[in-house]
Amino acid sequence: MQYLQLEFIIHKKELMRKKLLASIFILSTLFGLYELNNKAFSFPLKNLPIKGLKNIEKQLKIPSQTNKVNLPENATFDDYLTAIKKQYTQKKYKTVVELSNKAIQLEPEGEKIHIVYYYKALANEELGYNQKLDYKEQVEYLRSALEDYKNIRRLNRDNEYLVTAYTNNLLIYISLNESENLVQAGKKALNKYKNDPSIASYVCGAFSDIKEIYKETLKVCDRAIALDPKDTDSLLVRATIKFDDLGDKEGGCYDVKQSSLLGDKKSKKLYSQFCATPREQAKEECNNLENMLVMGMNPAAIVQGAAVMSGGDPKVMEKLRIMRSMCPDVFVERTPSGIFNNNNY
Repeated sequence: MQYLQLEFIIHKKELMRKKLLASIFILSTLFGLYELNNKAFSFPLKNLPIKGLKNIEKQLKIPSQTNKVNLPENATFDDYLTAIKKQYTQKKYKTVVELSNKAIQLEPEGEKIHIVYYYKALANEELGYNQKLDYKEQVEYLRSALEDYKNIRRLNRDNEYLVTAYTNNLLIYISLNESENLVQAGKKALNKYKNDPSIASYVCGAFSDIKEIYKETLKVCDRAIALDPKDTDSLLVRATIKFDDLGDKEGGCYDVKQSSLLGDKKSKKLYSQFCATPREQAKEECNNLENMLVMGMNPAAIVQGAAVMSGGDPKVMEKLRIMRSMCPDVFVERTPSGIFNNNNY
């Protein structure tokens, strides 16, 4: 079971990374969050003297960088927004934060102010994930990003920025290892987008990173799969919970098989390794060996080697017996001995 858990953990990281790259949640991958959680956030938050959500540039005494941006004295909000986007593209995140603060002061309730909060949040997150900074600085930046997303939700302007404000904060709570806040944020996202399968799937994947909330995760994954039965990512997360937390191998294998039948390559590998019946395993082996036969190779020698290496393991010999009835061609006399011409397999 430990091997299965390891395979699923690796898969969860891969699928979350794939989701983040393929969707509008463009900030960072869960691999980055995993590294951050293990290296940067490896000691309790309660021991830190967090002072709230003040202006982070001022609080950390970071020198102004906007003097490097060519903006006129009478720059408009749109001038600031253009500069913010450009600086973000150039990965000058501290400058983005400072420009955003000035734009917010200029038009605190402007028509495009939610866009400024969006880029400011992304910049704060990037700074929060920067391991060259010390832990306190990272936490402060991440807290500021949470506040930015809160402001986007307050404005409640229905667009992709609002969706991000309901989802990216989940990633921050994973990094901070704050499971209670993660659950609450996930519930808010699910309530806001009740019938959106992509949101349910996203929350299912985000919850799966914290083992202690597996019951909540299971409910969300059930919902995601109900909304989209072809959601292979949520099927695999649910399978992990059934295997590792509920001890339900049958249920876990059912989910892995469904995901496999939908074409997910990772699921096929997991099913073959941990769930396949002896006959299913034999069929897969036959397919592989028959392909070798077509290419002019000698599969019988490979089969013989497997039998010898097993030392007569009953499970291996049983599989060979089944295989011989399914694919006799691979047992044709191409081996140097007559080991496969008796009735021991």
